[in-house]
Parts: sequence; structure tokens; C-alpha cells
Amino acid sequence: MIVQSIHALDFSKFRHIALDAPPEGTLAVTGPNESGKSTLAELICLALFGHTPQYPPEAVGDLIRWGASEAKVELAFSCQGSPHTVTRYLGARAQEASLRQEGRVLASGIEAVNRAVENLLGYNFRAFVHTLYLPQGDMENTLPLDTLKAIQGIDVLEAVADDLRREMAREQEAIEAQEKRLTDLQLELMELDYHEETARKLEEEKKSHLKAIEAKTRELDRIHAASERLEQALGKLQQQVHAFLSLDVQTPFKTWQERVKSLQEALKALEKEAREAGHRGPFGEEMKHLLEELNRRLQSFQRLCQRTKAYRQHLAALLGEDETSPLSLIAQETPLMRKAQQLRKKLLTARWTFFLLLLPTLAAWVLWGGTLLPPENPLSSLFPAFDDNLSLGLLLTASSLTLLDAIAYMRTSRLSSDYRRVQTRLEEMAARIENARREAHLLDRSCDLPLPQVVEALGQIMDEGISRALAEFIHGYRNPLLGEDILGDFQETLAKAMKAVDMEVAGIEDSLLVKEELDKQDIASRREAIQRLEEALKEEEERRRTFLRLQESVEKGQQAIASHEQHILERQAALELLQDTCAHIQKQFQQDLADFSGKLLSRLSEGHYPYLHIDDRYGIHVFSREKKDFLPWHGLSAGARCLAALALRLGLAEALVETLREDTHALVLDHPLAFLDAPHTRRVLEILPEVSPAFAQRWIMAPELPETDFSLHIRLEREQDVLNVQGD
Repeated sequence: MIVQSIHALDFSKFRHIALDAPPEGTLAVTGPNESGKSTLAELICLALFGHTPQYPPEAVGDLIRWGASEAKVELAFSCQGSPHTVTRYLGARAQEASLRQEGRVLASGIEAVNRAVENLLGYNFRAFVHTLYLPQGDMENTLPLDTLKAIQGIDVLEAVADDLRREMAREQEAIEAQEKRLTDLQLELMELDYHEETARKLEEEKKSHLKAIEAKTRELDRIHAASERLEQALGKLQQQVHAFLSLDVQTPFKTWQERVKSLQEALKALEKEAREAGHRGPFGEEMKHLLEELNRRLQSFQRLCQRTKAYRQHLAALLGEDETSPLSLIAQETPLMRKAQQLRKKLLTARWTFFLLLLPTLAAWVLWGGTLLPPENPLSSLFPAFDDNLSLGLLLTASSLTLLDAIAYMRTSRLSSDYRRVQTRLEEMAARIENARREAHLLDRSCDLPLPQVVEALGQIMDEGISRALAEFIHGYRNPLLGEDILGDFQETLAKAMKAVDMEVAGIEDSLLVKEELDKQDIASRREAIQRLEEALKEEEERRRTFLRLQESVEKGQQAIASHEQHILERQAALELLQDTCAHIQKQFQQDLADFSGKLLSRLSEGHYPYLHIDDRYGIHVFSREKKDFLPWHGLSAGARCLAALALRLGLAEALVETLREDTHALVLDHPLAFLDAPHTRRVLEILPEVSPAFAQRWIMAPELPETDFSLHIRLEREQDVLNVQGD
């Protein structure tokens, strides 16, 4: 599609537009902000598709010039070797839109014209604004997924895949219908209670009674074994309780954890044996509550330890134990010490320079003063005879040396001040390092200390997080981990809870004795039932034949289900092939797009960004020659993103036009060079005509452009409301 001419009335800011466009070359539209540059791009898009990215169909009325009731746009373009004209109205006559070919009306009405234009061009609005048309401010919208699918033809394959999924759904519905019928047949089989099954049951019932007697015998053995395991688990719990009662407040945290864990495991094991022995009610609740309370205390201390560990890692970073940490005070101290040494050397040199200059300065002044003595002065014999030239020379020499000495003195003073400031920073840093080492020493020893001593040690750490965690651990009523008397009360309560557990176990053992007696009675009753099972086997033959008929129907239904499942598998295989094909097309397209856009980006950036990679999710990564690595999109500068986005947009446009029958196309770039400097802008303008012969007509809108070989250069002004560019 090549734009031939544009005509408009009362469109946006313009009262009248009459523009004849050359079919080839670069058409530049420049001017200040609000001069109407983007209006021409929007006019082309509106004429073709009935709306623009900034103005959806329901808002195109906003493009009517202020004060006018309607607007008219007319675009003449060539497509497939023939001239066409599309006319649209904004306002009350919107439905009078039309598409004509050499005077013959091809379509009229908004929807009909939209469809006809899309069929004629071979692409829709979204494909246009994502390839051949770059709206202002849309530079970051680089790889729209729906447009990519349309260019690759994946949307057609996905439609086929959707058809396969619908067929699979229909097959699944047929399976569900067959399964419902099978369910009804199964219900009939259940209601039939056919002879063969009943006879088999009756035949096997005798065996089941014999097996039940055998099982009851084994159950009696199990009861005896359960009673023994219960006693053993109780003994282990008593041992753990006894070991726990021997702890005191000097016990380290790790030992507390181990004892509480062992006690909980022993209680859990005893409860498990009690459940297996048939106990269903609460068990050891008092001891559980005690251990849960103590465990909460330990968990609180564990959180304190975690905070302590984090703070110790912070100290390690400060002390340079972690060589990679940027917070290392040691690493910061070393350059300061080197700087102090350098300043000290410079200061000594400056002081020597000052004193070395001072001696000749004093000598020069003394000699100059001696030349001024009268001849009768006894000291005049020590100095040369008075001479104007000699006196003036000595004066100039003394003044120059005095100036140099003053400069040396000022340099010495400045270096001395810098040296004292660096020494002060070194002293402050040494104090911080010493404090960090002291706290690190306390934390390193805390794991081996009793809990009260650990609490005391952590109280000396100047960290808000540790202080809060320590307060949380200490807070609460009667913490048994921190007081000897409180711990004693806790241990006494635990001993009482152990006695309660002993009583519960005794009750379970009594229930086992009762169950043993009941099992013996059940064995006797089953032996009587065995004698009555041989009299009920003659009435089941007729039901057996009915069962066989129903069973045959079930098998046919299962075969039908298998057939439907096979159809699903076949379509699933086809769906997987389609998905693989789409993936292959997508991968090849990504590679081709990356190659085309990467080569173009290399030219646009003068080799600074020689490669471009597009991942499976269409994420863009640009290789930087300076950084020798691929950079993500957000890691690029605004100018680099501008060049990369332009290269990608041109790559998409090239991919689109390769799928079309038309040989040449108009490329509309609205402010594509917003973040580029003058050299890059000039380079883009030089390279753009060489990108592809398909882009015969190239529209570029920008505030200003360097003068080059434009086919047409339209310069707009902010107050301008009439545009008249007529061809020869």
C-alpha cells in the first residue's frame, strides 16, 4: 500500500488538508509540538481502519476540529497495482464511509469498508499499528503477541487446535454417557444379587468364619503384644521424664531442645501404642500442655537465635570475615590507612620545601637591606657597594622567594588539615571494629553457655532486633528456663502429669483384658454358625444367567468407551503435533526476526549493539560490545531502547510484507527518533532507505530532522490550520 494523496476537512487542528505524496522516498514532516505532525499519521490510520490507537471507534468524534460539526478524510492509495480511495466522515454522516476503485464503489458503510480494506491490504488494524505504523509514544510496545501469531500463521494452527479440543470434548461427553449407562447396568447387577455370587459367598462364608476364628486368635496374640509394647513405651517415657527432672537452669539451650524433643517423641510413641491398643479418648493432655508451653519458650528462644545469627553475619561482614561483603570495615580501613600514609609523605615533603625556601628568602632580604646601608655604617663593608641594578634585582628575588614560600606554607597547612581529618576517621573506624569484635566474641560464646548467661550476654548486644526477640523470650509469667524455683515447680507439675499418664495406661490395660474375653466368646459363636451355612446354595442358578446377560452389555459399553478414548488419543497426538509445529515456527520466526533486527541494530548503533536475542517468551536481550554481555530491555539506555525498538519494528514490518502479495508499502513512523542525538538521527535517516526495497514510501514525523535527500519535506507551524502540498 502506497499513499498517493490525503484530503481532509475540519480534521483535528486543520481546517483543510490537501497533500499529494510522492510514491517513493522519505517524506519528512517536522515542526514544533502541537503543530499537527502526528495528525497526518493518525489521518492515514483513521482513513484505512476507522480509528487510531489513541482514538478508539467510540472516541473518533474527538478528532473533529473544534467548532465544526463534522469532519471528512479521504485517502488515495495504490494497492495490488490499482488506485483506491477510502472516504470517511466523523459526525452524523459516519455511515457514509466508502471504498472506491477507479470510481467504482467496492464497499460502503463503516463495517463493510473496514472489512474490505483489511481484505485488500491483507492485514488488520492491530497488525498495521504493530508493524508498518509506529504511533507516537508506542516505541516500547515491541513484540505484540497477537500480531506475531498472525504474521507467523500460528493463529490458523491454533484455530485448528481449538477444533481438535472441541472434538475431544465431544468424545469425552460420549464417554460420560456410556459411563452413565454402565453405572445403571452395575446397579441392576447389584440389585440382582445373582446366584453365582451368592453361592460363592455362601461357600466362602464357612471359610470366612474359619478365617475369622484364626484372625481372632491372632487378635488375642496382638492384644498380648500390644500390652507388652504399651508397657515398654511407658517405661521409655518414664526414663525421659526422669532425665528431664534432672535438668537445671544451667543447662544449655541445645540440651533443652534435645530433652523436650525426646520427651515429646516418647509421649507420642506411647500415645500411638495406646491408640493401637484401642484407646480413642484424650491421652496425656496435661503433659502435652506442659510440653507445648515449654516448646513455645524454646521456639521463642530459637527466634532469638535466628536473629542473633543474622546479626552475627552482619558483624562478619563488618569485620571482613566475608570477603565479598561491601560493608567490611576492614576493607574500608585499608584504603584510609594508605591515604593517611600518602598524605603524611606529601606533608613532610611540603614542610621540607617550606623550610628550604625560607633560608634563601631570608638571605635575599638581608642582602637587599645591606645594599641600602650608608657608606659610613660599619656594617656596609660586609655588603656589596650600592648599585641600583643590584638592589632592584635583590628586591625582586626576595619578593619572588617570599611568594613561593607563602604558597608552600598554604599547601603545608591544607595537607596538615587533610591528614588530621583522615586520622580522625581511622580512629572512629578502629572504635567500630573493636566494638564489633567484642559483640562477635560474645555471640560466638553464647552457644556454649547456660540460658541465663546467654540472656545476660545478649543483653549487652546493641541491636534492636535482638533486644525485641530477647524481650519476647523473657516476657511472660514464670519462665521455667530462667529461674531455679520456677523450674522446680514446673518439674513437680511434670511429675504429677506422669502419674496421670500412668493411670491412663492402667485403664487401657484393663480394657484390653475385657476385649480378650469378648474375642473368646466370638470364637465360640462362629463355630456354631459354621454348621448352618450348607443349606442355602440351590436358589441361585437363574440369577446367574441374568448376570451373564447384563455382564455382556457391560462389556459392549466398555468397548464403546475404549473406541472413544482411542479417538481422543488420536486427536491428542494431532494436537501435540500442532503444538510442536507452532513451537518450531515460533522458534524459526524468533531467530529470523532476531537476525534481521540484530543486523539492522548493529548498523544503527555503529556496532555498539551487534546482536539481538529473543527468548521463548519474546523477551528481548541486546548484546553490548562495551559490557560484553546481553542486556535485558530495561537495562538499556533510552537511546539504545529507541534504536532496538526501531530495529524490531522494522523487522516485524519486513516479516509482515513477506506474507503479502503487494511489493511496495508505506512505512509510517511517528516520532521514532525521540531519544536520539543528531548523529544517530542522521545515521537512521541514511540507513532507513536501505532496510528493504518493500518500504518504498517512508513517512517520518519529528520536531526537527537534519537536512538530507527527502522526497518531500513538510514543515508545519503551531498556528497553521491549512496544509496544501500539491504535486507538479
